This record gives sequence, C-alpha cells and structure tokens, in this order.
Amino acid sequence: MNSDLSNLVWEQRFRPKTVQDTILPDATKKMIRDIIDSGNIPNFLFAGTSGVGKTTLARAIAEELGADLLFINASMDRNIDTLRTTILQFVSTVSFSDAKKIVLMDEADHLNPQSTQPAMRGFLDEFSSNATFIFTCNFPSKIIAPLQSRLTLIDFKFSKEEKQAATIQMVKRCFVILDQESIKYDKASVGIVVKKNFPDFRKTLVELQRYSTSGEIDSGIVAVSTDSNMTDLFAFIKGKDFTKSRQWIANAALDPVAFYRGLYDKLLPELVPQTVPAVVLIIDEQQYKAVSAIDQEINQIAAIIHIMRDAQFK
Repeated sequence: MNSDLSNLVWEQRFRPKTVQDTILPDATKKMIRDIIDSGNIPNFLFAGTSGVGKTTLARAIAEELGADLLFINASMDRNIDTLRTTILQFVSTVSFSDAKKIVLMDEADHLNPQSTQPAMRGFLDEFSSNATFIFTCNFPSKIIAPLQSRLTLIDFKFSKEEKQAATIQMVKRCFVILDQESIKYDKASVGIVVKKNFPDFRKTLVELQRYSTSGEIDSGIVAVSTDSNMTDLFAFIKGKDFTKSRQWIANAALDPVAFYRGLYDKLLPELVPQTVPAVVLIIDEQQYKAVSAIDQEINQIAAIIHIMRDAQFK
C-alpha cells in the first residue's frame, strides 16, 4: 500500500505500532512482552477471526524488535517454488543493521495442506536459526499437525471479562481517532458500532470512516446504515428474487464474517422453525468455504441460492 493511501485509510493510518497499543487481553500482551524482553522469540501461530489484530500484533513485534520483515499473503501467493525462492533469499542475506528477520505468513490456512504446508515445515526446521516465522490464520484446524507442533499458538479469543475490557479500549481508541480527525460524534453511537463489530476492530474503523463522510456520527446515520446492511437482501431472499439478491451482494461487497453473521442473526427469526436447522447448516458450510473461496461474491450468491431453495418464511 502506498503512503498516500495509508494516509487516507484509517485501518492503516492508525494501526498500532507497539504491542502495548494493540487491543488484546492483558495476559496475552504480557506474555508477548515477556517473550520480547527475553530475546528468545519462538515461531508463532496467531489464530482468530478476521480483523481481530493478528497481523497487527505480528507487525508490532517486528517494529519493537527493529526486525526486517518479509510479508507474504498466503491467500494470494501459494506457489511453493515462489515461496521457496522468496524466503530463501530473505533469510540467507545479511542485514546491514544486523537486525533480526521475521517471516510473516499471513492467512496461512490458505496454504495447500498436501504440498505447501509440509514444505513450510521444512522451512522452519532449516531456517529458524536465521529468522522467526509468524503464521496467521482464521481456522487453526486447517493447519496440519506437524506444522502446528513447531509453532507457539496464540488464540485471539476473549473471555466475557476480557471482551468487556477490550470493547472499552476500542471505544476510547475510536474517540481519540475521531477527535484527531475533527469528526463530531455521539459517544453512544460509536459504542454501538464497536459492539456490533466486536472483535473485528478493522471493520469498526472502516465503518466509522465511512460514516464520517457525513461530517458527524450520530444515532441516525448509524441506525440507517446498520439497518440497510441486510433488510433489502432479506426481502429479496423471501421473494426468491435472485437477480436483485445478486445485485445487492455485488454492490454491498460485505466481508464474509459480516455477511454470514448478518444472515444468522437476522434471517433465522423470520423462518418457519422446521427450516431453521437446514439454513444454519447452509450458513455454516458456506462460511467455511469462504475461507478458501477465490471469489467471495460467488460464494455468497451460492449461499443465497441454497437458502432460497430450503428456507420457508413465517
């Protein structure tokens, strides 16, 4: 991402630069802090839902260590020969500043479990003395056991108490960002956005930046934007209007987590009870497929087709 775009997109502009500034449970931050202070950095597997801060924490660790960072988006660059060449060149060259090296394999659950993941196991065995490897994923079950056994798992989950504390932290962080951007806001409305998207902090910032274009974030704009996310789509599904459903999905361009969570939360209460289990299974299966889907729009349209076929409305 170029610097001009970084200045415009809040999720990049306000990304935490230190471990302490990340929004995570205090116990998790302390553990990471102690590891950094020890100087003995293991290879990590950061697991959690989209937008929870896995990549941000990895980058913060690199920042605090003053490390050279090789970022690889595993959902886009999955060719094992390319990875082998790229990683080998990175770990085998000497840094002018004698800095540590970190290889960040983002979205590693997209790596092929029959070919690329077993090969990555070999990378860890061969190059861990030269570099630290950090893998991030949404679904740790998609990472093969021999690879997991070489990684220290950090599960980005929040207990009830941790969720409350993290929500408060995020709300306060949003206030600071909005003040810095000179955006007028209603505190309660900002809280609604944070709670609705938790723990997807990235989506929270994206949504607030979108709302901020009106010049003020208040209960009116939040209510209208939230309601418009799914209401029209539900009407199209209920009316079995495939064309309008397809157009809605293309225009909305919702990320998979938001899309399937919205379906689950708002569609189920409108169904005849006997068809609820079938629709839940459809949502679950399509959400799982979304992790490796090349085109999210096609994945979401497929889900709508299944729901139109099996759902009965009250």
